[in-house]
Amino acid sequence: MTSGEGLERYRIVDGVRRAKAHLVLGRREIKALVLDENDIPGEVVTPPIDALFSPKEVIETSGSGYSRWRKIVRAVEVGYFSNGESVPPIKVNRKLFGTPVAEVIVEGEDELERFR
Repeated sequence: MTSGEGLERYRIVDGVRRAKAHLVLGRREIKALVLDENDIPGEVVTPPIDALFSPKEVIETSGSGYSRWRKIVRAVEVGYFSNGESVPPIKVNRKLFGTPVAEVIVEGEDELERFR
């Protein structure tokens, strides 16, 4: 059985960086708000990262992207952002296409090894 086989799968609508940060930090699940076909929020689920697909293949860290990535990794690590706001669930739907989160590349990932 391959990783993620037999799982309900989801496409990330909002939260690719948060999902990738969970994975980088060694977490295997993430809270997700499931949107229906009309983008109406439904249930909150906790799928494994293996069941998530990203609409993008790369998380860019050029310019302000690196600072944004670091803030998200730190927030996921402690559970809240520096302003005290908690990290919200990612938003997903059941439209199955995209790149598995484990295969999403973070630009400059070698520089981020301290997060692993």
